[in-house]
Amino acid sequence: LIIPLVVSSLISGLAGLDTKSSGRMGLYAIVYYFTTTLLAVLLGILLVSTIKPGVRTDVEDGNFGETANVVDSFLDLIRNMLPDNLVEATFRQ
Repeated sequence: LIIPLVVSSLISGLAGLDTKSSGRMGLYAIVYYFTTTLLAVLLGILLVSTIKPGVRTDVEDGNFGETANVVDSFLDLIRNMLPDNLVEATFRQ
């Protein structure tokens, strides 16, 4: 939903500018787009290699994967800052 809105607002904004300004603005928009995309990809790769989602644990053998480390503890702290059910938390005293 957001991408068509952003693209249409960029096109309508660039349509109102002269040729020299729109070329420069288009270049800035493309550079900004590729930079943010590259940062998102790098952040995704870093988080996947750190968190390792999908690592199987074998409950029957009692093998729960690797031992907990600082990153796991920090991520648990962040996850526990928000309640599981926000609506229930607003009505609870």
